[in-house]
Amino acid sequence: MRVRSDAPQLVLFLGGAAILTVFAVTQLPPLPELLHAPDTPFDRSAAASAAPVYRLFWEAASLIPPGASVAPLSEPRDPVRETTLHRAAVALFPGRRVLPAAIWNTPTHAEDQADFLIVVGGRPAHAPGELILENPDGTLWRRRGR
Repeated sequence: MRVRSDAPQLVLFLGGAAILTVFAVTQLPPLPELLHAPDTPFDRSAAASAAPVYRLFWEAASLIPPGASVAPLSEPRDPVRETTLHRAAVALFPGRRVLPAAIWNTPTHAEDQADFLIVVGGRPAHAPGELILENPDGTLWRRRGR
């Protein structure tokens, strides 16, 4: 009785593994990107458009004291975007009261009661208070008389 060789199966499996490995390696980002940590959790994801807002909120969080109230706005004003900004702000500003400028895509005007305003996008036409932070993604303002 002759013993059957497993060599053809082994070659087939190793060849398939090599092809899959080559395919996986070609899908990786360039080496410099792999060696540099992303700035935000969104940088290398399908939601990369959220990275600028995250960066602005992260910087502003260190400047807004605990217990203060904050309202995120967009420039130009857009209730749909402000609803989304409010949701992100609730997650990124623990210990602060986050007031919605819009909820369910409807303006609330609750930002009038906030101690701080975060404006995502361009600078507002008239200053809503004292400028605390400005970066390419937006601005942070301390409201007058607060």
